[in-house]
Amino acid sequence: MIRLLAVMLLLTAPALVAGGKQLGVAWDELGPLILGQDIEFVLPDATEVRAFVTAVRQNSLLLEIQKTSRSRLHPKGSTEISRINVSVIKLRQGGARLPGRILRAAGGYLLGVLVGGYAGLAVTAGSETGAYAGAAVGLIAGPVIGWKTGDPKITTIHIMPAAVPGN
Repeated sequence: MIRLLAVMLLLTAPALVAGGKQLGVAWDELGPLILGQDIEFVLPDATEVRAFVTAVRQNSLLLEIQKTSRSRLHPKGSTEISRINVSVIKLRQGGARLPGRILRAAGGYLLGVLVGGYAGLAVTAGSETGAYAGAAVGLIAGPVIGWKTGDPKITTIHIMPAAVPGN
C-alpha cells in the first residue's frame, strides 16, 4: 500500500511543480512576443505592474495598466514606460477564470477518485484497502491537479543589453 501511495504521488508531482520558460531577448525582438499580451514587471521604484501592451516603441512601452502596487505613483490607465525602466518581463498567457478552475478541480476530484480506486485495486490484487488508499490519493491529488491546470503559463523574458557596434 505504501508503494501505491508513493507511485501515485510521483505521477502527480510534475503537474504541481511545472515552471515557466525563460527567454533572453533583445529589445528589437520584444515587440512580436508581447504586443497585445498581458505582462507583469517591477519598476526601479519597486512598483509591481500588470498591464496590457498596446505598442512597443524604440525606447518605450505603451501600456494599459490594469493593476499596480502603488496606484498614486502609477495609476491604472494608459501610460508610457521608458525602456531603461524595464529589464525583466513576465508574459502571462492563458489561465482559467474561477468558474473554469472550479470545474477543473471537480473533474479532477471525480477522475482522481475513480482512477486512484481502480489503480489501488489493480496494484493490490483486488484488496479493498488498496482501492480505498488509491481513492484517498486521488481525492487529494485530483483537485490539486485540476486546479493547477487552470494556472496561466508564465514566460520570463530577460531583456538583453544592446550590442555595442565594433565589438
